Amino acid sequence: MTASPWRRHCRAAEASARSTASLIPFVVALVFGILLRTFRVFKPSVLTGIDSLGLMMLAIMILVFGPLATVQPVDVKALALPLVIAFVFGVAGIVGASALVGKLLGYSVPMSIAIGLTSLYSADHRQFETVPLVGPLRS
Repeated sequence: MTASPWRRHCRAAEASARSTASLIPFVVALVFGILLRTFRVFKPSVLTGIDSLGLMMLAIMILVFGPLATVQPVDVKALALPLVIAFVFGVAGIVGASALVGKLLGYSVPMSIAIGLTSLYSADHRQFETVPLVGPLRS
């Protein structure tokens, strides 16, 4: 039994639609960046070395927050529940994983959960530079 010409056309159209899918340019740039850094083509922290980190962060902020200018309150209201659900599941995952790893490493469960939940603060590592607590002693 052979397939009808219409069915063959639909299968061809589905295959064509799958084969013409394009890659997102930002994902391709991310993969190339990771590969070039892995093979030591790019130096670590290259943007700070040429004092371009601030300019790059400004460009990224414009790309991320630019489309938010056209967001309506209805859109924000529609996203509130999914964001809360994602946050609750994320916190539950952090609590569960940190309690498990803390037990394996010999920490108490409350201490390991407290350590795990500090990842929510996303502090900049430069904030924790050593600062002398006592000034030089005068004689």
